Amino acid sequence: MRLEIIQHPDSTFQELMDFKRDVRDESCHPSSFVISKEVPEGQLLFQTLTCEMVLACKGQEDMSKDEYLREHLFVVPESLDEKKFADQYRTLRKMIDTVDDENITSSYTIMTTTDCNARCFYCYEKGRSRIPMSEKTAMKVASLIKRNNTKLPKDNKEVNLRWFGGEPLYNGKVIDLICSELEKSGVPFKSSMTSNGYLFDDDTVKRAVNLWKLQKVQITLDGTEDIYNRSKAFIYDGAASPYRRIVRNIGLLLDAGIKVSVRLNLGLHNADDLFALVRSLSDLYGGRKDFGCYAHVLFEESAGSGNVRQTDESRRQVYEKLEQLESLMADLGIKGKDASLPKEARQNWCMADSGKSLMIAPTGDIGLCEHYSEDHFISHVNSADVVDEEMVAKFRERREEIELCNNCPIYPQCIRLKMCGESTNCTPEKVENQVNQIKFAMVRTYEKYRSGK
Repeated sequence: MRLEIIQHPDSTFQELMDFKRDVRDESCHPSSFVISKEVPEGQLLFQTLTCEMVLACKGQEDMSKDEYLREHLFVVPESLDEKKFADQYRTLRKMIDTVDDENITSSYTIMTTTDCNARCFYCYEKGRSRIPMSEKTAMKVASLIKRNNTKLPKDNKEVNLRWFGGEPLYNGKVIDLICSELEKSGVPFKSSMTSNGYLFDDDTVKRAVNLWKLQKVQITLDGTEDIYNRSKAFIYDGAASPYRRIVRNIGLLLDAGIKVSVRLNLGLHNADDLFALVRSLSDLYGGRKDFGCYAHVLFEESAGSGNVRQTDESRRQVYEKLEQLESLMADLGIKGKDASLPKEARQNWCMADSGKSLMIAPTGDIGLCEHYSEDHFISHVNSADVVDEEMVAKFRERREEIELCNNCPIYPQCIRLKMCGESTNCTPEKVENQVNQIKFAMVRTYEKYRSGK
């Protein structure tokens, strides 16, 4: 059978597992971990455990008889418990990573303030304290980063900073202070930001480039002008349209070489309007390599009390809208995020269980997730060497598997953490959406392969 290897398998998997299994004499079937996508030249096959992708060219015989596909787990013997096999690999990989990895912090999510100039109805921080970080605390944050930086390998000293809030620009002076201290101390760093985008202007963008080393900004747009302005409910009475200001600011950031990722918070209340928004953004910024959009479903697990619970029917409807919206973004060439094909089975889910990332609240309290800005801390900048290891372990605890995990094609790429609200429920709609994201990444990877990039 004629095959092309588009992405080679994870080398660590090959080293640890019995990769080329002798299955010639066993009855086989397609692996439940294989995702397929048709392209003009044939069929792309991606194995989510080994992370290998091949192209099975058109006009070939039954794939179940191909020796390469059998040896490389695209086709597996009836006797193989794939889920158990995947768990064995992840356990072995975790053991090796624990031995080899000192878990030195190199990434920081810094909440400059929990206050905000918008009043989104769905905000998960609604009802929490609105506290700015003091300059004294900011100096201690800079000192902590400098101390940790001395422990990083000589060939990988760069620190990643992520500015978060509230609205991080609502207390921009502490961003200036922290970056200035790191710059003076010779600590290499780059930063990103999650912002509503309102407070950017020419001077702020210049500081962002020259002092903050800002690489990327995520900005949420919930709809076209009227819907956006109502849902954000900015505090500036009588001011010009916030929507127009933010759309302009996206242009300022792009012109300065800063990537912009527009997040579209999707619910049934705004789903149809987002199609008009996407077309408008495409007209303005389509073709800009540093611009992209992605959609995020607003459910009760990921937002505040203002977000209603979903029924099975409303969930089906909103995911149907999500698929249509993502298809439109792909057709317009502005679909961003989730466009990279995984290179290995996932070992951790996010910053909370990475062992390399910290969240620092405005109070100086140190945690592992920005969704926990008032509790569940592991330390404080005043005593950062004293760590609550029990709390660290709590953030790494995984949820019990559910029936949907059986024969799930994305099982090797999925981790559900007990402390993560978005992991509360898994539904067929969520799985289907994740599969579609991988299919999109498969095509992107294949196109790069064909173009020689």
